[in-house]
Amino acid sequence: MNAITGCLSNMFNIEGRTSQIDYIIFFIFCIIVSALCGGAIYNFAGKTLGFIICLLLFVIPMISATIRRLRDAGLTPWLALLLIFQPLGLILEIILCLLPAK
Repeated sequence: MNAITGCLSNMFNIEGRTSQIDYIIFFIFCIIVSALCGGAIYNFAGKTLGFIICLLLFVIPMISATIRRLRDAGLTPWLALLLIFQPLGLILEIILCLLPAK
């Protein structure tokens, strides 16, 4: 729970580091909540729109957590720009879940 609240409370902070386990927990949390929220909005606005709305809620926190995780893994934060290009962004996030801290 500290990993989720820590990432959400630091959503506008790109300084510092995010540990591997905190990043994994927050990454899984974003996927689960986006899927659940998308399912709930499906009844009102359609499946795709519901998932996109919920996913957009986590864009800023996920980008800042990714920048902090890149720094923790000893990589340049500029690699976060790969998040724009999917599926490269998803591959980057999965790799960041596996990289140890430096």
